[in-house]
Amino acid sequence: MDMMIDVRIFQVSIEEMVCRFDRSCQVEMENGMKGKKAS
Repeated sequence: MDMMIDVRIFQVSIEEMVCRFDRSCQVEMENGMKGKKAS
């Protein structure tokens, strides 16, 4: 069991959740992650 992978995925999930409430962060993610992830 590699806990590091789980921790990193969890951390990204938290950041994405925070970004949903942060308009400027959301715009940056849309500009920086175009085509990488549909959501």
